[in-house]
Amino acid sequence: MGIASKTNWMGVKKCFDEMVSQNCELDTVMYNTLLDEYCKKGQLYGARKCFDEMMSQNCEPDTVTCNTLIMGIARKANCMGVQKCFNEMVRQNCEPDTVTYNTLSDGYCKKGQLDGGEYCYCYDERETIT
Repeated sequence: MGIASKTNWMGVKKCFDEMVSQNCELDTVMYNTLLDEYCKKGQLYGARKCFDEMMSQNCEPDTVTCNTLIMGIARKANCMGVQKCFNEMVRQNCEPDTVTYNTLSDGYCKKGQLDGGEYCYCYDERETIT
């Protein structure tokens, strides 16, 4: 889906819809591309709908999927939404990585919720130690 690199939102959506209409088997990378475009446009409802469709198609989310959603939610400065998405990520057995923790910490700190940023740091340290 090289069309996404030009940030041609309608092109990405059209390509995705065409693949669906032709019964193409969609994989995690394809869903991640669409999720990223939704999040970049601030369309979190569309991103969530896309994620739910991904799950209904038994397409397993990966760390990139969850990081993309967390970044999209963080752009809207929604700390509760970010934490909820992180918790869901852990429940889905998606392994948080450095990007995950940095995004969480950055979001909390930008909102002035330093205790949330410290929580992420401590959680990350605990994960690294074990």
